[in-house]
Amino acid sequence: MKKENRFLYGLIVVLIIFLLIHLGIVVFTGRQNFALVSDNYYQQELKYQERIDRLTRANELNPPIVVRVTRGLIQLTYPESFSASLVEGSIRLFRPSDNRLDRRYPLAVSPDLNQTIAVNPLVPGRWKLYLDWTQNGITYSLEKDVYVE
Repeated sequence: MKKENRFLYGLIVVLIIFLLIHLGIVVFTGRQNFALVSDNYYQQELKYQERIDRLTRANELNPPIVVRVTRGLIQLTYPESFSASLVEGSIRLFRPSDNRLDRRYPLAVSPDLNQTIAVNPLVPGRWKLYLDWTQNGITYSLEKDVYVE
């Protein structure tokens, strides 16, 4: 009789541990932040072919836009065609792991065809740089992976 009680108590303990583990998993996953990449991702997906066309036009630029990450700065070097025409656009730094850290900057081409962005306010890690601009009525897009230290 005593052997049966030990088996019964052991079975109850195993079931309680099993249920506590599952309850812990439910609580843990319930507290996770499941932020979407974008709030309006569905509308962006419908226009994705336009984005592919803009990326293709940007990749065909000769010379291309150069993106360099140095200690404390992201430096963009633009081609000479940027100085000859009116260029409007924006730079977006996208953090894949947390969209609350995303940053947006205006496109500001200096006379020496450079633009620098300080990385001091940015969290170290992987970022995606999206550069969207319009030049002579034609839209372009550029995507680069950037690692900030």
